[in-house]
Amino acid sequence: MGITFSKRDAATYSAANLGGKLLQTRTNGKSVLGTLLAPLLPMFLENNPLPNGSPWSLLNHTTDYYEHFPRTGVIRSYDFTVSRGIIAPDGYQRSVLLVNGAFPGPLIEANWGDTIQVTLHNN
Repeated sequence: MGITFSKRDAATYSAANLGGKLLQTRTNGKSVLGTLLAPLLPMFLENNPLPNGSPWSLLNHTTDYYEHFPRTGVIRSYDFTVSRGIIAPDGYQRSVLLVNGAFPGPLIEANWGDTIQVTLHNN
């Protein structure tokens, strides 16, 4: 003797109809990472000097990377504000650290040889 469900019962209790959907702002804050709106990343950033088309094009398999590595002279600056918040990244509310109100925090993008400068504001 078991429990049986009709097609109507199955539709009523399907995951889509339970109303358990969490809004993006409740699961990730202001972050678009992990969504269809997440940016596509290029092979390398193109807003700095690109000899022969790529930041590392003057190097090859014979290069001693301990002595010679790309020095683009580009400084990538980031300004982050870290704060505590409560969101539900996996469906359960948790106390988390948010970077610029987002979880996960924003991407840090740079080419090999760029300098990364981060300014951090602790809230």
